[in-house]
Amino acid sequence: MSTTPPSPESKKGLSGLAVVGIGCLSIVALAGIAGILLINKGCQKVKEIAEESGGNPAKLMAKLAVAANPDLEIISTDEAKGEMTLRDKKSGKSITMPLNDLAKGKFTIQEADGKTTTVDVSEAAEGGKMTVQGPDGKTVISSGAQAGSLPPWIPTYPGASPKEGGFSTETPEGIAGTQSFSTSDAVEKVRRFYEEKFKTSGFETNVNSVDSDGSLTVTLSATQGEKTSNVLILTEDGKTVVTLSYQAPKP
Repeated sequence: MSTTPPSPESKKGLSGLAVVGIGCLSIVALAGIAGILLINKGCQKVKEIAEESGGNPAKLMAKLAVAANPDLEIISTDEAKGEMTLRDKKSGKSITMPLNDLAKGKFTIQEADGKTTTVDVSEAAEGGKMTVQGPDGKTVISSGAQAGSLPPWIPTYPGASPKEGGFSTETPEGIAGTQSFSTSDAVEKVRRFYEEKFKTSGFETNVNSVDSDGSLTVTLSATQGEKTSNVLILTEDGKTVVTLSYQAPKP
């Protein structure tokens, strides 16, 4: 039986999240809190949290995030300045974050050595976008409608209908992402299209097919230098569904 080629390694494409030095988990957690606050700022649960935390839901939710991460600890909280200082137990590094700005979805985190990183999830409620600007450059993570179009070197299937759930990332090192669409064309026709288009563009391709009870699933990998793309083609609810993933250096 054929084996499915692995998806492109995503660590390189996402490594810009580590620009804070305290670790990407902390940034994602804090950005997630800000996004949750923005999306749900009018709901009753957030109002209850605000009452329980003296009118500051960001403070309580930040504490909950720290409690869920054993590598983080709260060093101090300055109520007058509206700031909280955290420390990464593994590295010993500390950061200070503004709680009021956290609730607005755009905030700047400062390390003990003075380096700063700005996190912006103000567009989270409109479609899913996070921007991290740090000493080593900018990282943009987008999902849904914010994910944008595929890179120009990836063929676009004619007449395809986009599906929800795509995402893209842009870091100082490169770009990566995933997009899905559906078509009424047969799996084999879609496979031929992508294999021919990639080969014509100078890509090396590898195709694996699995036929299970008359249902064909095809995986196609295409590589050209540091550019890679994986294409998964299968049948779902009477339609042919294509999922494209890609990774490449910045243009």
